[in-house]
Amino acid sequence: MSRKNFRQPVALAGFYLLAFLFGGNPLNVSWMVANIAGQTKKLVVMSLYNAESAAGNIIGPLLFNAKDKPHYVPGVKATLGVFCGLFCCKV
Repeated sequence: MSRKNFRQPVALAGFYLLAFLFGGNPLNVSWMVANIAGQTKKLVVMSLYNAESAAGNIIGPLLFNAKDKPHYVPGVKATLGVFCGLFCCKV
């Protein structure tokens, strides 16, 4: 993507939308705990959630390479693909 095709206001709006996305994590966790019967199943689901969150925190930065700067298009595409997959899982 060339510099003239980059639209900073659109990118900034997308950044803010992604930033607000993480405010819903407590709600997601409370829904997971509320919709599962049994203490053992709740503990297993929360452990899996924590493990997947940690794996995402490890893998996420590896998607962005210095050679792709300043726009990091491959990393943004991979992140968008992950969010689309998560959306499909929730729907």
